[in-house]
Amino acid sequence: MSAGLRLLLASESPRRRELLAAAGIPFRPVPSRGRESVDPNDPFMTVEANAKAKAEGAVIPPDEAPPLLVLGADTVVVCGGSILGKPTDREEAGDMIRRLAGGRHTVVSGVAVRRLAAHGDRSAEIVAGCAETDVWFRELTDPQIQAYLDTGEWRDKAGAYGIQGRAGLFVERIEGEYFAVVGLSLRLLVSLLAQLGLDALSTPAADVVA
Repeated sequence: MSAGLRLLLASESPRRRELLAAAGIPFRPVPSRGRESVDPNDPFMTVEANAKAKAEGAVIPPDEAPPLLVLGADTVVVCGGSILGKPTDREEAGDMIRRLAGGRHTVVSGVAVRRLAAHGDRSAEIVAGCAETDVWFRELTDPQIQAYLDTGEWRDKAGAYGIQGRAGLFVERIEGEYFAVVGLSLRLLVSLLAQLGLDALSTPAADVVA
């Protein structure tokens, strides 16, 4: 990316922060007022719309001025034609894991990048897309599921699990991008930045900007 063009991550997800930091992409995390919605018949439209809403609803700090890039992302799990969001309690988390056990499900990850033009220009350009990854879980016994629920890792995770944690032991194989399952498709991010004429691969590695 060009020097001086700052990236704001409109997400409170620690997984997305970790992925960007590990990839050496400099960014600053900011909250977002974007409202999420779910279209039960279209997970792809859901994640793309939510990613855009987060990017457009980002709270820009007063010490930040355009030109800026704002990154929004969203992830859902699809099993048996149904979208599994974040469980509200342990019981719902257990129901989700039981549905996923012993079969295949799809993780759909949406990414949106919004470019805010120079100060004084109200125009903004946004590009977005989504990626899908198929994941297979092994069969699980009820004691195994209960032991997982005891960890609390299911909280605030689509489909009640994070592949980078304890639930990674449930996975037999995946087809697609691992990072998309974690919560942010780096492949898609690089592609979207390229659509804006920006080269993420030539950006000097940097630490997170707090």
